[in-house]
Amino acid sequence: MKKILLVGFGNLGFYYLKTINNIKNITQCDVYDKSKTNLKRINKYNFSNISKIKILSNLEYAKNYDLCIVSTKSDVRFDIIKTLINKKNTKFLTEKILFTNYSDHKKICNKIKSKKIKIWVNFNSRIQTWWQHIKKLNQLHEPISLIVDGGNIGLCTSGIHILDLFEYLTDHKIDRNKISLQNIKSFVNKKLHHDLSGSILYKNHNKSLFINFQDNYKNNLPIFIFTNRSSRFILQPNEGIFIKINLLTNKIDKKTNLNIKENLLSYYSKDLLENILFENKCSLPLLENTTNIHRIIYDINAKFFANKKNLPT
Repeated sequence: MKKILLVGFGNLGFYYLKTINNIKNITQCDVYDKSKTNLKRINKYNFSNISKIKILSNLEYAKNYDLCIVSTKSDVRFDIIKTLINKKNTKFLTEKILFTNYSDHKKICNKIKSKKIKIWVNFNSRIQTWWQHIKKLNQLHEPISLIVDGGNIGLCTSGIHILDLFEYLTDHKIDRNKISLQNIKSFVNKKLHHDLSGSILYKNHNKSLFINFQDNYKNNLPIFIFTNRSSRFILQPNEGIFIKINLLTNKIDKKTNLNIKENLLSYYSKDLLENILFENKCSLPLLENTTNIHRIIYDINAKFFANKKNLPT
């Protein structure tokens, strides 16, 4: 019998609770959010499979949970996670961008270093079946490039997913000193948070990455072009397109429609939470293993958004 704490009940928190409702043996799910408007949505959906849902007014007694899910904005996440660690909670699932600066990130890493605390970060590309398929086809030392081209969806908020995807696919740790930025412009998104358009370029030996998000594109949905020694993959996940080209014959080997419904559901998947709750394992990366790519985004934030509120989340 498991007990879960859900901190943050915006859109992400709502979908997490829907997933929790489909898991057996959840005796209680406590929910904390400062917004009364957000919390009212609990009454608009039938969460009858959860034995008890309790709304917390604060985190003073938030102790001994089997899992703490933190789906808040990044500017409050440090204090929340720190508080919950001090209350002897040991398993967390949280969103990116983890914090607003590298100093807070390092403090939490140091705090959990000598303790049996696991904080998984929801870089969900890793659990999408098409990327898992492509990763299996790669050879460790072969040349690999990833190009991601799209509209103004945010170099920080969306770009960090691509940085993680690149490290995942290549088993290559990005050298922060070899990152370059081009044509960078700041903007405020629909959620009134600052972000950037422009390009991130990276090349180190036989691995290269190019992320290009431009505000003058009509179509915001990104296209991914992944190339290894023998194949080129062209993906538009949001439109369900997957094409594999054999570079030796220059012919299309495979063209298929992605199972979008299945993989969107995997973003908040029942299996993911069950593995954490009942097997103490997860295919998502742990906080300490995301430090490198988070540091890249923290550095960009510090450069372009000094003294600004509502940083990319």
